[in-house]
Formats: sequence, structure tokens, C-alpha cells
Amino acid sequence: MAAHRKYPWEEWFGRPSTVLVRGVHYRCSQSTMVQMIRNNASARGLCVQPTDRGTEILIDVRRAGGGGTKYPWDEWFSGDLLLLEKSTDGEKKDFDVDVDSMPPKIKRAARCRYKIVQISRLDPDGNKLADSLIMKARDMTTEERVAEDRRRAGQKKGTQLDVT
Repeated sequence: MAAHRKYPWEEWFGRPSTVLVRGVHYRCSQSTMVQMIRNNASARGLCVQPTDRGTEILIDVRRAGGGGTKYPWDEWFSGDLLLLEKSTDGEKKDFDVDVDSMPPKIKRAARCRYKIVQISRLDPDGNKLADSLIMKARDMTTEERVAEDRRRAGQKKGTQLDVT
């Protein structure tokens, strides 16, 4: 086998779920393959849940790119400072749920994409915004990605690891 192998990521991520068998689909360690799966999915704007089954890895694709979600997460997580506004009185804006419920949604979507977000309900003068919030996203550092992977592994096992 060649030292560098091109994996059929588009084929694997093109299905809702795929089972990869060690020795058939890949030859590296389970943990290395799981990280490669996450990295390649993230680079394609996908959110996946790889499950280590000993000698197999199950890949569940959680979100396909291209309008598969209610919100334009990838656009919002571009790194720009954004003012997101709640739709009011029939005028469609950025979101239509209660303003207090948006930060958890944003943070969950960001973590899935290995992003960190800062969210504020205050304007630059310190006044509370009525029906909007300000946010900015950045890529996770290597250390933050490792911590996120440990957190996800703990959730799969039914325990929450303290990664602070």
C-alpha cells in the first residue's frame, strides 16, 4: 500500500451512514481514522458523528451542505462580526425564535463545525439589545479541537469529561 492514500470522502459522506472496516477501507489506527473523518467532513462543511466499533467505524452524516439547515451557519461562522436580528411583525430577518434560545443553537452548530463563537446581547455602549444579538466566530485551536473530541467521546460513553 502506498504511504499516501486518497480516501473516497465524497462517496462516504454522500450517504446518510457508512460503515468502514479496518484493513479494508483504512489501515491506520481507529483514533487516527476518526480524526481524519472529522477533519475531512469539517473541510466540506459537514457535521458527522463517527462511532468507533472496535474494528469498524460508523459514520453518520448529520448535516449535508447546501441549504440543509434552517440557518446559514457557514456564512455566519465566516469570522465576520455580525448583528443577527429576530424577525418581527411579519418582516423576515435572520431568525424567528426567541432571542434567548438562539445562543445555545449557535454554540451547538459552531461546535459541530469546530468553531468557537462569542455572542453578546449588548450594544457597544453596554445597552441590552431588544430583538438581536451580536456574534463572531473563529476556528478552534488544535487544543480546543482535542478537548471537543474528548467531550464528544464522553457523551458517547454516557459520561461528561471535564476538559477545562
